[in-house]
Parts: sequence; C-alpha cells; structure tokens
Amino acid sequence: MEVDTMSDLARALKVFYPKYLAIESIHTTPRMMHVEMVSHTKSAVCPACGRRSRRVHSTHVRNAQDLSLLDHGVELSIESNRYFCTNKGCSEKVFMERYDRFLERYARFTNRCKDFITRLAVATDAETASKILRSIHIKASGDTLLRYTRKQGEAVELPPTKGIGVDDWAYQKRHTYGTIIVDLETHQPLELLEGRDGKTFKEWLRQHPDIKIVARDRSSAYASAVEEVLPNAIQIADRFHISKNLLDALKLSLSAYMPSNIRFEELEAQLSEPAEEAVDLKKNGSRPGTSCQTRDEARHRSGATAPT
Repeated sequence: MEVDTMSDLARALKVFYPKYLAIESIHTTPRMMHVEMVSHTKSAVCPACGRRSRRVHSTHVRNAQDLSLLDHGVELSIESNRYFCTNKGCSEKVFMERYDRFLERYARFTNRCKDFITRLAVATDAETASKILRSIHIKASGDTLLRYTRKQGEAVELPPTKGIGVDDWAYQKRHTYGTIIVDLETHQPLELLEGRDGKTFKEWLRQHPDIKIVARDRSSAYASAVEEVLPNAIQIADRFHISKNLLDALKLSLSAYMPSNIRFEELEAQLSEPAEEAVDLKKNGSRPGTSCQTRDEARHRSGATAPT
C-alpha cells in the first residue's frame, strides 16, 4: 500500500525527522514500513577542511533502519547530496553531507535506534537482544550489537589489587582464545584480553605496575611476560596445576619401577574356571543339576532310597 505525502500518516511522521528531510512517499507491507525521503539542504561543511560548500555534485541514496512504529519495522531511504569542496588545497574533492545528530556517517541505524539496541544488548546480551529485536522487525546481528556495545561502553576504573590470576579461555574452542585476568581476593574478573600469546598481557602489566602476585598456569607465555615486565612479582602455580604436576611426576617415577602391564595369574585362573565348566556341560548336553537328578532316578530303579 502506498500512502500519499500529504496523508495524515506522512504528516504525523514529519515531526520525528529533521526539517531538512522531506518525506516523499511511504510504502507499507504487513511487517515493514518503507519511508522515502529527500534532503533539502542547500550547503554542507567539508569534513576534511571545514569549508562550507554550496556546489552540488550528485545525489546518493542512503538506507538505514529506524525505531519500529505501529508494529512495523521502519526502513529509511534518504536521497542525500554530494558536494564539491571549493578548497583547492583540500584532499577531499567530493564529500557527502552529514546528519550527525540524526544519522552518522556510514551508519545503518539512526542514532536513536542505535542507542536503543545498544542499551538492550547491555541489559541482556548480544544474541538475546538480536532475537528480541527480530520480533519487533529490527534486523541487527549479535556481532553488530557486540561491536556497538564495545564502542559505546564507558571505561571502568579497576579497583586496586596486589594479586591477580591469569589463564586462557576460549571464544570458540580449538579456534579462538583469549586471556582472562581475575582478582585473587574478590575472585571477580578484571579484564578480558585478545589472544593468549602473552603480548596483550604484557601491555596490561605495564599499565598495572603495582601487581605483586601472579597466579598462573604452566604457560610459558604468561611466565615470560611477568618476568619481563614485573621481574620482582611472585609467580604462583594455581592449585589445579600443582596437582597436575604432582600426578605427572608420580606417574613418571613409578613407571621406572613398575611394568606398564600387571597380570594376576591366580585371579585370571579363577575367572576362567566358570567358562571351562560351561564348555564341558555344553559338550555333555546337560544343564547344571542334571547329574543329581540322574543319580536319584538310578536309586529309585534299584529299590534304594535316597538319603535324607
């Protein structure tokens, strides 16, 4: 269904968009609302040199998603202007006009829509938020939401700590790994770092020179990072790896005195006896208890009585 520009719906929507963007037409489907808009700007500022230009080079259609309306997803198609930069010394010869307060450069979501989906991802998680947004007809993948969350996330000041625990963890098992740093006193995670080769861990240690104790696994990458950046810090193997080291050393020591395979001949003989008896019974065609019945029948024929 197509709604004319002067319809009540188009007039109602105009208050939600900048004045320099005029609604040309609205196309609706059972789930989506496609709004075609045209930019009426007369000039724009070059992002490189800051000079304002009035020379229009061409137009370009930008597509973006907006907040849902009346149980419909909203897709915008904006015919934007490209301008010549009149500064001969500028590196940008042609540039696209910007709507920084409404739609950022290269953005696929309006600022208000991006703010909403980011807040939803922070309150839940990226994959759950993606499923919720799908139900209200906003298309945003979990990776996109995670990227927005990281970009807009505020820096958190870490509490002072003297001891940390460091270990690797898997984004995707056998494919992508990272490094997790935990406070030894509160047992709360402090940082998640990319990779487990020790490079990012070195940079983190340089930013936290007050660390005195580092509990780690048997990874040589973490050990060398601590020795290089904080040579005076005490390195401690965690409880799991201490037990693992003890078990490995015990196995190595016992293997020199004990054979790899131990056989108990008497036990094997006892276990094999029932099998041999079963074979003999099978050859005789009888079952357990048959021999006793045969003796009783012979006594009965001879007139003897069975002992009581």
